[in-house]
Amino acid sequence: MIAADVISSYSNILTDLNRITYASYILELTTQVLKDNKEESVFHLLKNSLEKIDNKLDPMVITNILEIKYLDLLGVGLVLDSCSICGSNKNIITIDGTYGGLICSNCHKDSIIIDEKTIKLIRMFYYVDISKIDKIDLSEESIKQVNKFVEDYYDRYTGIYLKSKNMINKLTKLVTT
Repeated sequence: MIAADVISSYSNILTDLNRITYASYILELTTQVLKDNKEESVFHLLKNSLEKIDNKLDPMVITNILEIKYLDLLGVGLVLDSCSICGSNKNIITIDGTYGGLICSNCHKDSIIIDEKTIKLIRMFYYVDISKIDKIDLSEESIKQVNKFVEDYYDRYTGIYLKSKNMINKLTKLVTT
């Protein structure tokens, strides 16, 4: 006979459709990540993310943080410390998914300029320890911009298309209309 103890029932997730949908997505995404990478850090990232969503932190923000952290594990990480084209760390003006990261003013040609606040958030999301997050206080516009960038990057580079992500998008449209 095998015995098990429930570590967490995630009761707050289970009472909110939005949180259930995000939790379902990050579980499905984690399954995909584990196909390519069996690092123990994946489990800790997943567990911490579910705990934060259960603690009623913004599920989209927590999901975006997790998605950004998973990029390295999927082999398509972002360059967030220097220009992804020339390597310079001076005069960074945008981030471009086409080039895989930050772009400096010398290399900027046809890249769309992304708000500096959004760039800082993407960097912060990459470096933050999810377990240390206690509060999220971001503008709705900043959250949407980061989410759009992350969605576009995943679509372009990961080849991961999940039904649960479609459900999130449908739920978001339903709520905003």
